[in-house]
Amino acid sequence: MKTDKKYRKAISAVNEKRVIKVSFYPSGLSFYVVKSSSRNIYYLIYPDLNYCTCNDFFFNSVLRKKEDKCYHLIAYDIAREKGYIKEIKYRDEELKKFFTKVITGILS
Repeated sequence: MKTDKKYRKAISAVNEKRVIKVSFYPSGLSFYVVKSSSRNIYYLIYPDLNYCTCNDFFFNSVLRKKEDKCYHLIAYDIAREKGYIKEIKYRDEELKKFFTKVITGILS
């Protein structure tokens, strides 16, 4: 079943500490991402909106309405519940560089 595969991928993301809260200072801006296991890109997630920037979410949740969540959102839920969200802090000057990685993920 496809959902089992997503759950396994989500567990791997949690165990590999790929669910990340990214905070910038001194602005205090923060958001959540899940790092890809196979590429050096990040998928931006909005847990309160149940939204992810990955292709799976766009095609299977938004367009086809087949599934509620991609594995990135499932990983966030598990990591939040277990207290396993990794936090990384950057200076505000690094925001553009970091978002380049996120946009690369959206466009690939």
